[in-house]
Amino acid sequence: MSNTPYEQQPFEAIQINESRNIQSSPLDFKRVFYRAIKYWYVLAFALLVSLLIAFAVNRYTTQIFPVSASIIIKESQENVEGKLLYNNVLVNPYRNFYNEPHIIKSTPLITGVINELDFTTTLFREGEIKTSEVYDSNLPIDIHLIKRNPKYSNTSFDLSIISLSQFNIEISEQEISNNLLEQIDYGDTVKLNGFTFLVTRNNNPIDQYLNNVYTVNFSTPERLAKAYAKRLTVSWQEQGSSVINLDMKGTLPSKDVAFLNELITQYQDYDLNKKNQAAIRTIEFIDDQL
Repeated sequence: MSNTPYEQQPFEAIQINESRNIQSSPLDFKRVFYRAIKYWYVLAFALLVSLLIAFAVNRYTTQIFPVSASIIIKESQENVEGKLLYNNVLVNPYRNFYNEPHIIKSTPLITGVINELDFTTTLFREGEIKTSEVYDSNLPIDIHLIKRNPKYSNTSFDLSIISLSQFNIEISEQEISNNLLEQIDYGDTVKLNGFTFLVTRNNNPIDQYLNNVYTVNFSTPERLAKAYAKRLTVSWQEQGSSVINLDMKGTLPSKDVAFLNELITQYQDYDLNKKNQAAIRTIEFIDDQL
């Protein structure tokens, strides 16, 4: 028997209708609900695991905080008279402001900020899961680095506050007996691995800090300056604007705020010093011409 188009048409029509009926059949929510009730323990276990994972992520993931500041760059008008009279480059009051972002991120400027804020001394507090940096203005002690060993870029040790007048230092070097320097008085000079420093007490309350152990790390200003310059973003607010935006992201927003404030202060001092030098050169130039 031959297959003609007339004989195939009813069969194809039936197949299309059946497929449409299958696709348009509604979802049986009642059946799904009873099946979920039947395996309730699986859903409860999955929910518990999800909550534990969410808690662990929120509790132990290092949080990153953005910090920003702005600087308004004003074109200086000093020495305009000298420029108009003599048109000499030595007394030219104008400068290329496109260089200002590079000046702000320059190593000498950032190194000066690091030294002024004494960021070369860093404290860490060891927790149950992770070790976090500490930047606490209420800390009852101050650590002053007097001399560093040029052979080492950094060194670290554990410091514990044991009383109102004394502290302990624990290190990992094997050559020191028991790896512990016990009952050091505040204000006494300590020499360790070629680093000379002292720990002093300030006026902050000490009770809540007793027996706390901190890891103290000494780094070089140059090394920290590179790290801060890498995290610092300096950009114009918009094309043709005179506003420069400073942006940073880090785990300690209070420390980054202190860094940006000091950076702006030192940049202002640099700008003022440059204006003063330009004024001095102008006066010397005019006196020479007269």
